[in-house]
Amino acid sequence: MGDSTPRDKRGACVRANLPCVRRALALLFLFAPTIALAHRFEHPKVIRVGVQRDEIVVAYSYDVNPGTEALRTRALFDRDADGRLDAEEQARLQKYLVDTALLWMRVRVQDRPIDLRTSTVTANRLDRPADDTTTLGISALVRVPRPPGALVIELEDRDKDARKHVPVVVDFAGEESVALASQGEFDPEARQLRGVRLEPERALVLRLSAQP
Repeated sequence: MGDSTPRDKRGACVRANLPCVRRALALLFLFAPTIALAHRFEHPKVIRVGVQRDEIVVAYSYDVNPGTEALRTRALFDRDADGRLDAEEQARLQKYLVDTALLWMRVRVQDRPIDLRTSTVTANRLDRPADDTTTLGISALVRVPRPPGALVIELEDRDKDARKHVPVVVDFAGEESVALASQGEFDPEARQLRGVRLEPERALVLRLSAQP
């Protein structure tokens, strides 16, 4: 009698073939980082400043890249190793992400520092299982009253990777003019300052005229 082992169209054994399985898993492992890299955040931290008539709004987001980085971050806060993040563990994870985002971030208005820890924080996917590899992060919003008269805003920050910069966009709601911007390009039609790149020793100093 002939061999009764099931075969596929190419004649290869369909029955469990450990060398084949190992090769398939090895290929999957090899290409997994490439798949994850396709969805990585080029800039994990992004800042947006809104200069309005009665207040200044500082919004920032900080995201952890999917894949190994997200998995390690979640696992770090699964203290009881039960495979999920309870409310207390999520709170600790959120604090860690906020602390990381604010590590080098400084904002001053009229030479007075803004307390960035008074922000409203929104969590993103912190409640996923500890072995989840999808991205996670936080976004935060800080509002401070706008002082009268001409305005000076100073903003400094850096990425933990010194080769990267932190991108910033500034939006203007009023009709005041930009007297000085140490970097970036002002678009008068969109009422935006774009192209700001915060790096070590490269802050943004922004001076605005008084509101008309």
